[in-house]
Amino acid sequence: MKENELRIGSTYHSVKFNQPVKLTAYDISELVRRSDGANISHYIDEIMKPIPLTEEWLGKVGIYNKYKKEFGISFDRYDLFIDLSNRIFLRYDDNQIIQLKSIKYVHELQNIYFALAGKELE
Repeated sequence: MKENELRIGSTYHSVKFNQPVKLTAYDISELVRRSDGANISHYIDEIMKPIPLTEEWLGKVGIYNKYKKEFGISFDRYDLFIDLSNRIFLRYDDNQIIQLKSIKYVHELQNIYFALAGKELE
């Protein structure tokens, strides 16, 4: 994970507990404490690992449409959808489609969703 991708509420795999957990302010403070004023990016891997974005995880967050074979979330004027190669697209009312980026990890999807919706993707 990259330092600029850390956001409280994002899900990552805890090295200590060996399971998925939500990032907390405590985790951030632990990174700062370990780094002792240095760059925290050297210490991120000691605490957390990114979770690969899989079909199973897309199902867990409730955005898998098994009938359309795509993953998507509807907003007021557009849909956010993910193809099977984990490329993210916005599809507007007028069927204009814009590719945003390719993602690999759950926290990246959560960050994009938060940026667009202003709320957490649970």
